This record gives sequence, C-alpha cells and structure tokens, in this order.
Amino acid sequence: MSKVFKTVVELENYVESACKKAVESACNRLLGTLQELIDTEYYDQFEPDRYIRSYDFWRSASTRMLNATCGEIFMDSPKMNYNSFWTGEKQLAYASEGYHGSKDIQTEGRFWDAFIDFCEKNASNILKEELIKQGLNVK
Repeated sequence: MSKVFKTVVELENYVESACKKAVESACNRLLGTLQELIDTEYYDQFEPDRYIRSYDFWRSASTRMLNATCGEIFMDSPKMNYNSFWTGEKQLAYASEGYHGSKDIQTEGRFWDAFIDFCEKNASNILKEELIKQGLNVK
C-alpha cells in the first residue's frame, strides 16, 4: 500500500520511525543468535560439577538503541553477579577464550568470535529484511 506525504517532514518522520523499528528488530534477532552461540559455543561444551550454573552470563547478552538509527548488541558485564571473587569483566575475558571459571578448564568454543563472524556475514541482510518489513524499499 502506498503512503502519501504532504510535507518533507512527514516523510522524514515516517522513514525515521520505520528505521528505528527495523534496527530494533534486527538487534533483537542478532541478540537471539548471540544467546544461541553462548549455548552452543560455551555452555554446551562444559558441564560443571563443582557449581550450579547461574546463567547470569547468558542473561547478560543485551541490546540497546544508541539513537533512532543505531543499535548495539553487547555483553553487559554488570548484569553478572559472581560475588567479589569473580567479576563480569573477568567472566567475559575468560569466556571469550573458552575458559570455564578458571584457566584449568578450556574448551574450543569461541562464542564472541562466532558471533562476529555471523554478524559480518548476515547483519546487513537481516537489517534489509527488517527495513522491508517496515515498508521501505531496500536494494
């Protein structure tokens, strides 16, 4: 269905709103991929027997809008609560190298590298799909 705009401002507002919705949706789709990769490239590769997994690490995967046309997907280290002996920053540094709780346990999984590879191959197409869903023609 065609949309008619009476002013340039109406057009600008429509496009900005559509872009914001598309970027939010694309970020959420990519966040889902990041969480899947945390499962497959990290959690599934090691089953702890000395502690119960809290899943704070998985839940720290986050997304937010930086402005109307730019969003980010990131690991929010303050969301991780491992008491005073282990910080969210330390968890991210170790996990990105495949370590599980210490340098004694390392697996092959590299969740962040896998996520970056996925984004490089797919993020622009995902954004195009979301822009099209919002009614914008994208080439």
